[in-house]
Amino acid sequence: DGYTLCIISSNATPSIEKFLDRHHLSKYFDGVQGFAGLLGKPKLLRALMKQRGFKPEETVYVGDEPRDVDAAKKAKVHSVAVSWGFSGEKVLADHEPTFLVSEPKRLAAAINEIFV
Repeated sequence: DGYTLCIISSNATPSIEKFLDRHHLSKYFDGVQGFAGLLGKPKLLRALMKQRGFKPEETVYVGDEPRDVDAAKKAKVHSVAVSWGFSGEKVLADHEPTFLVSEPKRLAAAINEIFV
């Protein structure tokens, strides 16, 4: 038993795939959807959930921007905001994610706690 991992990003899909390949990470992800800005992350997230049969209560959106937390709320899923990326801890906390983590090593624990 594990998790299904997909990426939704504002970056171009080929760029994301090249990065994953270069760092030998592709095998860990089941899907990549770039250019989220065209439809908006909430719509892409809902479309991905529908396509894959994910239930909202079984879905976690991890992101480093306030709009990621907001997208999770609009899609009615849990959110984990990470403060080592684009936005700082204070800005992310203001958007009230389900969890806010400040170190990569704490990410898995936050996700696991959601499903306890």
